[in-house]
Amino acid sequence: MQNVPFYEEVVQFVEALNIALAKRGLQYGIAAEHEHSCCILLASNRFLIDGKWHTIIDYERFFTLLEAERDFAPEDYCKPTPEWALWGNGGFDPRDQRVDRKGRPKDKPMLSRETAVVE
Repeated sequence: MQNVPFYEEVVQFVEALNIALAKRGLQYGIAAEHEHSCCILLASNRFLIDGKWHTIIDYERFFTLLEAERDFAPEDYCKPTPEWALWGNGGFDPRDQRVDRKGRPKDKPMLSRETAVVE
């Protein structure tokens, strides 16, 4: 674990990367996160549909389109990202119970995005 960054460091890096991509005219945004896994998803704005991120694959729709034997794009088989997974919400599924290393219930406040702004 010596070389694994803290989540706050990953947040700073991704926010800086998002700014750098925008300065280069690349259309990406910070779509989702899973703080527990120290993962943040930068996604193409093509998946920002009607103001909502769509980062989940609808496999049933994908195979329906595949069997139709016609051209299709990823936007044709994506579903909205759950609210809890969106950037700023921590990414922890509320149906799951957080536990510490010994299996005891754990309630931890999520990182506030207002305090994670990169200058």
